[in-house]
Amino acid sequence: MRLNLLAVRYFIPIFFVIISCCSTLNAQGRTCGMEAFMESLKQDPVRLKEYNSNQRRFKAEKLSVRLNASQQMNTLFIPVAIHFPEADEADRACLEALAQDQIDRVNADYQGVNDDISNWNTNSDLYPNTLSGFLDVQFCIATQNHPVDAAGNIIDPDLVEGGRAVTIGYGFEEGTNERDPNWAGYLNILVKDSGATELGHSPLGGNIAAGACVVLNTFAIGSTGSGCAGYTSSAPYNLGRTLTHELGHFFTLEHTFSGSCATDDGFTDTPNISSANYS
Repeated sequence: MRLNLLAVRYFIPIFFVIISCCSTLNAQGRTCGMEAFMESLKQDPVRLKEYNSNQRRFKAEKLSVRLNASQQMNTLFIPVAIHFPEADEADRACLEALAQDQIDRVNADYQGVNDDISNWNTNSDLYPNTLSGFLDVQFCIATQNHPVDAAGNIIDPDLVEGGRAVTIGYGFEEGTNERDPNWAGYLNILVKDSGATELGHSPLGGNIAAGACVVLNTFAIGSTGSGCAGYTSSAPYNLGRTLTHELGHFFTLEHTFSGSCATDDGFTDTPNISSANYS
C-alpha cells in the first residue's frame, strides 16, 4: 500500500512534541541531524527539485487544513518496516520486541496517551488553541504483503508472511540516499550507527513511495528495559521520543527554532524562537 503522508491532516499535537523534544534531543551534545542531512541532499538537483515540490504541496495542504478545520477523517493506518542492518539474526526475538516497544511509544505520543501527558496538562495554558491527542493516526509494523523479488520470493529470506516486517542484516538503502525502492509503500525506520553525537535524522518531507526512511541511532531506539545487544537506550534518550521527533520532520515539520526571532516554523501555535532550548 502506497501512502501520501500529506494526507495526514491533523498536525496540531506534533508541534508541542517537536518543541518539547528540543531539550531532550540536544542534551549532552547529542542532536537531531535533519538540517545537515537536508543540506547534503539538496546538493543533488533531483532531490532539490523533489524537496521544493514537497514544500509547495505541504503549504497548500496546510492552507486546506486551516480552511476545513472541522473536517474529520477515518483513522489513517501507516504500515511500518524496521531495519537493523548491523544486527544478528540470532537476536530476532529481542529486536522484534524492541521494534514493537518503539512503535507503541510513538502511537501513545501521537494519540496523547503517553505516560507523562500530565506535563502537557500542566503547561497547556502556554499554548492557547492547541489540542493534544487529536491526530488520528496509527503506526503498525506490517505483517503481510512483504516485498518480493522478480521471482516472487520475499526479498529478505528471513521474513515470512504473517511475521513482523523487521529486517536483520538486510542491506537497506542505496548509497547515501537512504532509500530502498524494494520497501516503497512502507514507513521505513533504519536503525544504524550514525555517529556518537547524532540521535537520528529524517528528510524534511519523507517520500514513502520512494522507500524513504527515518534513521535512528543504535542508542536512541525504544525505552528503558527494552534494549537488545548493541541497541540499548539510556537516560535521557530512553523514552522512545527520538522517533517521535524525527517523524515530525518526515511529516515536513521544521524545528521550531530558526536562528532568528524574525522567522518561525510557519505555524501559529509555536512562538518565534531563535535557538534551541536545553535541559
